[in-house]
Amino acid sequence: GIDGRCDPGRIVRVIEELNADLVGIQEVDSRHAESDCSPPLDYLTAGTGFNAVPGFTLEIERSSYGNALLTRHKVLEVRRVDLSVPGREPRGAIDVDLEINGGVVRVIVTHLGLSYRERDSQLRRLRDLAESRGERLQILMGDFNEWSPLGRQVRPLQDHFGKVPARPTFPSRLPIFALDRIWV
Repeated sequence: GIDGRCDPGRIVRVIEELNADLVGIQEVDSRHAESDCSPPLDYLTAGTGFNAVPGFTLEIERSSYGNALLTRHKVLEVRRVDLSVPGREPRGAIDVDLEINGGVVRVIVTHLGLSYRERDSQLRRLRDLAESRGERLQILMGDFNEWSPLGRQVRPLQDHFGKVPARPTFPSRLPIFALDRIWV
């Protein structure tokens, strides 16, 4: 948290307060932290009762790091999409089919890179991925690292999904940048 304390229980409480059925998370680690914290993904699933779909992109010293989807719904199929750009931190997306109310809903969770050129490539690939599955209901969520207040770089996704509200989410103490988005 912004207080510098490692408190996975606080994250569980926030998820419970949201009363959400789907939660996309980024920068999740699979390992036991240096402090007294439990492995975050295991802890989150145990604490919330959600199913977890990991989308780890980085392996470091017997641990995995990356994205995850937490869901209360039945997972039908999982596809992992490599969005990495040479010379940059590995990035990816989790592309999941869920059974929701008797139908199939596609959910994509991602965390894009920090450089403009890297994100440009990743955004085009995500748009092509979304367009490849036709008219099925899709949800795309994640940290898009969109620093421009006008949201210019995410236009390829807006062309496919439409424009969505972009509320400031970063920095957490006094949010001024809308890095995160959810498109349906």
